[in-house]
Amino acid sequence: MTLFAAVLGENEKISEAVAAARRRMTRFPGDRWRAMARPGFALGVWQRWFGESAPPDGDWDVAERDGWVAVVSGHAVVAQDAAPAGSVAGAPDGTSVAERGGAAMGLAARLLADFVSDPMTRPRRWQGQFAFVAWHEATQRLFLVRDPFGIEVLYWGRLPGGGFAVANLAKTLVAMGVADGPDALGWASFFLWGNVDGRRTVFSGVEVAPQGSVGVVAPPWASAPQWQWYCDLRTLWAVPSAPEYDEAAAQVAISRAVRDAVAVATADRQRTALLLSGGIDSGAVAGVLAQLGRAGTAYTLAFAEMAGQGNDERPWAERIARHYGLTHRVDQVAEPEFWATLPDFLDAMDQPTLDGINFWLSCQKAAHAGERVVCTGDGGDELFGGYLKLRLWRRAERVLRGVRRLPAGEWGLARLMQLYGVVRQRPKWRWAGNYFATRDHLYFIPYAVFFPEELPDLLGNAVSVAQARALLTALDFPEADCVERAMQMRDTFHSMPNLYMRDAHWIGAAHGVQFRHPLASVSLLTAVAPWVCAFRGRRGKTVLAQAPQPPLPPEVVARPKAGFATPVAGWLAQRVFPTIRFPVVATIGAIERRLAWWLYQEWLR
Repeated sequence: MTLFAAVLGENEKISEAVAAARRRMTRFPGDRWRAMARPGFALGVWQRWFGESAPPDGDWDVAERDGWVAVVSGHAVVAQDAAPAGSVAGAPDGTSVAERGGAAMGLAARLLADFVSDPMTRPRRWQGQFAFVAWHEATQRLFLVRDPFGIEVLYWGRLPGGGFAVANLAKTLVAMGVADGPDALGWASFFLWGNVDGRRTVFSGVEVAPQGSVGVVAPPWASAPQWQWYCDLRTLWAVPSAPEYDEAAAQVAISRAVRDAVAVATADRQRTALLLSGGIDSGAVAGVLAQLGRAGTAYTLAFAEMAGQGNDERPWAERIARHYGLTHRVDQVAEPEFWATLPDFLDAMDQPTLDGINFWLSCQKAAHAGERVVCTGDGGDELFGGYLKLRLWRRAERVLRGVRRLPAGEWGLARLMQLYGVVRQRPKWRWAGNYFATRDHLYFIPYAVFFPEELPDLLGNAVSVAQARALLTALDFPEADCVERAMQMRDTFHSMPNLYMRDAHWIGAAHGVQFRHPLASVSLLTAVAPWVCAFRGRRGKTVLAQAPQPPLPPEVVARPKAGFATPVAGWLAQRVFPTIRFPVVATIGAIERRLAWWLYQEWLR
């Protein structure tokens, strides 16, 4: 886990900015502070070594070469030019890593050696999760690179009085003085989705590097970086569907891609710990780790309040662990432990989110056990169509095709739903009829915490309804040949980078643990994309369950999707919510609406 801040500007100002960044970053666990200064440039790095053994030169995430300085957070391998499609370094049948300097060469040095030959396109060869920053002293240019899925975060902004700063935590930039107050549209996106849109932050002046892009900052550094896509996931999704579903061909291609993805994510490890739920996604990763001989301890979180319920993950996780012969540790969390850790959770939270507490508690347990790298199964639902929301979208499109044949049919349906929502005090029924026009709007409905029409009651005049609605259609998605492709494409730009993967980054930083998400893989997406329209029902997840050898137990595959649930919202509702004065709009509907308002008030304190 590496935290960093790089600054361009006048030397006396940038040294002050780096000192402020250090005070923020070193609040978290780390092993070594490293600072570097050049005329007009400074870099501060708070490092924690995550490998099996430290490199001889003591640097893994920082590199210098021929007038270049580079820093990286995350994990990546470099595929050689001769590698066949879908085969990358570290895979069982892949090529060797392009070391260019020996086996002990650090990650930053390997990436930099590859990057300097063609900065705008070489990151296409990098497999994994990474935020990479490189400074070229001769041209005074700063390059910013973020992985295609946006797993590793990267923020930038301008220092007061002049200068440019970039860091991999938003609050690091805030500590450096970049932010000049709250960002109303950032908070609007939080109230809409329950997390902040991945293209924004809640801090005015703190901007986000686009996923899958290279940005260039050139003198005099007053303008924004010039961004260029090197890998656009929309293009990878927008491929023709296979003429007909060939189950055997799909299974062979996807099984290999899953194994390669897990191998890449763990290429530098002999054993890797895993957060294990009772579902197919983490179960498939567990099975492949066992197959590769790289499975470390599997950690499962349990709550007494959930015992015996359908969403209790413990018994299913135990079955998976026994099936693959894993060392399995179940950590029970009681309510007093939650209240004890809540202040630290809120302080470390880099962007507000209604999720993350399960990640926080699981990471806390793994860190206390001495883990520094932990794998997850996140990304499986987005790539293989595991969300129950897909059924809703499919049904909605079918119903809308029918009612649109009737005179004023869509208008009438919307009015009936609105009336029902008002009478029964169900906000989604009241407002959903306004969001039938496009797939972007249909995609939003199941995720909605609040609707744009409700935001004036929360934020006053800071954001108009029109501005809030525009947040839902800001990305230009290509047409798709089926609803599954359309919605899963949107998932890779919304729920994957904006929800648990961004949460995993700041939560990992707070505990000195690096999360890795093998299923968030470009090569795996490429293998899945031709078949996705055929993955209706549970077919896609069944294919994923067959990827490890042996496959997941049949009873795990047949189990209805439950999702990982915690009793935290109930604890807050009993102890905290009675003390809060809620806007009326927040008291109607699901408990997550009150949770969002509570978090907003806590954040502004």
